Amino acid sequence: MKTLVWAIVATAFSAFGLLLSLWGVDDRIIAKFPWSAPAVNLIPIASLTMLGLVFALFIVYLIVALISTIYIRTSSSLQNVTSVACREEDLPKIRKIAESEIGQVSSEEDTLALYRRNKQAFRKIVDTKTHEIIGYFCILPLTSDGLDRVKNRNLLEPPIDVKCFAQKFRKGADVYIGGIAGVGPRGKAGAHEQLKLFIVNKNFVTAYARPMTKRGVALARENGFKPVSENDNLVTGVYAYKIRSI
Repeated sequence: MKTLVWAIVATAFSAFGLLLSLWGVDDRIIAKFPWSAPAVNLIPIASLTMLGLVFALFIVYLIVALISTIYIRTSSSLQNVTSVACREEDLPKIRKIAESEIGQVSSEEDTLALYRRNKQAFRKIVDTKTHEIIGYFCILPLTSDGLDRVKNRNLLEPPIDVKCFAQKFRKGADVYIGGIAGVGPRGKAGAHEQLKLFIVNKNFVTAYARPMTKRGVALARENGFKPVSENDNLVTGVYAYKIRSI
């Protein structure tokens, strides 16, 4: 409110200064008091400068207000969304979401084997009001063998070797994002938000992924993913990407 008042006062003052100039008041003042010419001539310049500053501040205010509104709406839409470790009976639902949103997914046998290797790796995105599963993500800690296979782009060549993945998470680990998807805009936003929170909370150093869609590639770029090899391009089909240190 104070900012608005000051803006109104500054605008009024600037407009008043310009009006004095337009009405020729400044010329009459100079004619009567020649010694005041340097100061009087500065009035239009000062008025225009102040109007410019007020306009610039107004634009900044609009941008900040727009960003705040978007943030509040996004935060509000996700305030009842959380991630929970999947149960084995959740896997069919997770696979259905993945097949619908991504297309190609691991076989049921491989999915089950990966789940039993690390039951904390599969996270369902849940609406806490309806208890509905609206998305998921899978993030697997890599062993040294798994990291080597990521860099050689053959981590997921069938049959999947579960020994490439650790059975527990540890701080500073290298991890592989096995999949992420959500139902509708809220599910997608919730899945990506919860994945970021999970990575930060677990204090992982490096994450790898293989985007399977154009949207996935776009998200990889937006989040700082880079090709593992300098000779690779960040396009669909390239195997793995390395995200900058967190």
